[in-house]
Amino acid sequence: MDKTANIATTRHRNVKRAAATLLVTLSALGVSLLFERRSHAQSDPQQHELLRQSQADVDRKNSGCVSCHTSTDEPSMHPTGTVRLACTDCHGGDSTATLAPGTNSKTPDYEQIKNRAHVLPSDSTLAGRSGNPQRLYTKWLREGYEYVRFVNPGDLRVAAETCGTAGCHAS
Repeated sequence: MDKTANIATTRHRNVKRAAATLLVTLSALGVSLLFERRSHAQSDPQQHELLRQSQADVDRKNSGCVSCHTSTDEPSMHPTGTVRLACTDCHGGDSTATLAPGTNSKTPDYEQIKNRAHVLPSDSTLAGRSGNPQRLYTKWLREGYEYVRFVNPGDLRVAAETCGTAGCHAS
């Protein structure tokens, strides 16, 4: 083998070795970040309190939500009653925004309270919708996580902070 071929072979081996080392390092970093995030979520005392909150705590936290949303099919995604969660525990938003009884939905006061209670999208074409929007493609992907959580706490982009907290659906 001539000298040029030998140098090329050595360089090729060195590049492969460096690439393998980089891959192992990045993999290890990814795994450590994953465990760090999981351990942080599992050790957050506020999240653990969600599993221990009383029905009175839930009712207090829901007071603003149910002042408008009076006829939901279930007060929680857990109709068995074994899990007590407030609307804002999963959806976020401001549950202190309370609508006075008899407020007309066509008034500016109503809109102001609704906008304070709800997380508003950054893209105005998504405003006033409930649930995942249809056929908006990348617009929905560019929306902020706080809004995604509000509309759909089970969306996989936010599930680790909603369903996956407090040991609920950690895996």
